[in-house]
Amino acid sequence: MPIIGTLSSSYYIEPAYALSQTFNANGTFTVPSGVTKMAVIVKGAGAGGSNGGSGQSGRGFPGGNGGAGGAGGSAGAALDVPVTPGTVYTVVVGGGGAVASDGTASSISPFINVAGGNSGATGTYVSNSSNGTSAAGSANSGTGSSGTSFVVTGIGTITTGGSGGGGGVGGTSVGGGSGPGSSGGAGGANGGGAGGDGGTGRGDSGPPGNGTTGTIGTVNTGAGAGGGGGGGAGNNGIGSGGSGGTGGSGQVLVYVK
Repeated sequence: MPIIGTLSSSYYIEPAYALSQTFNANGTFTVPSGVTKMAVIVKGAGAGGSNGGSGQSGRGFPGGNGGAGGAGGSAGAALDVPVTPGTVYTVVVGGGGAVASDGTASSISPFINVAGGNSGATGTYVSNSSNGTSAAGSANSGTGSSGTSFVVTGIGTITTGGSGGGGGVGGTSVGGGSGPGSSGGAGGANGGGAGGDGGTGRGDSGPPGNGTTGTIGTVNTGAGAGGGGGGGAGNNGIGSGGSGGTGGSGQVLVYVK
C-alpha cells in the first residue's frame, strides 16, 4: 500500500481588500497600522444640464429646443499600491457641475485623478443637430446614457454615474389655441437626472409657458443632470427656457489590506 505524505510547507494567503473609508467630501486619509497595500476607487463629478432655449414670438412658430443633459463623470481604480502606516494622503472629491458646466475631477494624490463629466449644448430653436454631444445626454427629450460598469479585481463591480436626460421641446404657437410641449427625457441609469418639460405654446392672447428645470444628478455617484425644457412659442410673448440641473458630486473609496 503506498504511503501518502503530508504537506509540510507553509503557504501565505494574502488577505482580501476591506473598505477602510468613504469620502463624500474633501479630506485626508491616514494609512492604518499594519496596512501595507491600498486600493482606491475614484469617481469624478457629473456635469450640469444645459438651459433650454426660449420660444419664438409669433403665431405658428416653434418653441425652444430642450437643453442637453450633462454627462456622468469618469471613474477609475488604483490597485495594490504599496503604502506605509501613518502616511497621510490628500483626497479631493469633485463637485457637481453648475448649469451648463463640467463636473470637476476627483483624486487621491499622487495615485489617481479622474475627470468630471462634460456639459452639453444649450437648447436653441434653430437646429436640433446643433444640440448635445455624444458624451452628454441628447437634447430634445433624449434619454440619458446609463453608467458604465467595470470589474475591479478583489473589490467588485464599479459603475459610473449616468448622464442626464434632455429637456423637452417647447410647444408651437398654433393659431387660436395652445400647443403642448414635450416631456423631458429620462435620466440614465445610476443617478442621471431627468430633463425638464417643454413649456406650452400659445397662438392666442394667452401667455406661453416656460420650460421647467432639469433634475439634479444623484449626489456621490458622479451622475449628470437633466437639461432644461424649452420655452413655448407665443403670439403674445415668448416662454423662457428652463434651467439645467446641477451635476452629482463624485466619491472616493479607500480599501486596505
